[in-house]
Amino acid sequence: SRKKSRYTVTAVIPVYNSAAYIAETLQSVFGQSVPFAEVIVVNGNSKDNTRQVVRRFRGVKLVELDHEPERIVKRNIATKMAKGKILAFIDSDLVLSKDWLKEILVGFDKGHIAAVDRRAVYKPRTYIAKLNDHFFDLRFTDEYRPFTAWVVTKSFLQSSGYLDESVVGFEDKDLGDTIYASGHAIYFAKKALAY
Repeated sequence: SRKKSRYTVTAVIPVYNSAAYIAETLQSVFGQSVPFAEVIVVNGNSKDNTRQVVRRFRGVKLVELDHEPERIVKRNIATKMAKGKILAFIDSDLVLSKDWLKEILVGFDKGHIAAVDRRAVYKPRTYIAKLNDHFFDLRFTDEYRPFTAWVVTKSFLQSSGYLDESVVGFEDKDLGDTIYASGHAIYFAKKALAY
């Protein structure tokens, strides 16, 4: 029996020409041991068949834009329409481990308003890829202080004026700075693996 979470979490996935890998991302999102309450995909006028691939997944709210804004703009669009009390920003080339959300929510159970996952190389085949994972392990000790946040409460985003659309490409780091500046810490979900 799937334990219903007392948190409502919206997955926010910006896409652009993501047809090659978005199905695998969505499979991992819908295959969570603790389910997302809502999945919003914001499509920035993709030229490939991203739209058709996304539509194969029942339960996705697909937002179609007629232009291709920055990822941060798409995240804000989804954030403002999200029903979830917590938002998880997921990129269209990520594959989440089955217990990803469950492990992330441990941080919210402990009173945190934001969390970050542990990145890993997907099916590492090469020596470099395996080495990369080893370096991740060395870096992610218990003293590790996350500098970005991928999962955050909607109320915090609302109170801080959403993601700052002027910091293109560094919005995660910027959000991290804003969280620390407000006196909060970011929970590091060591077991929440994202490939």
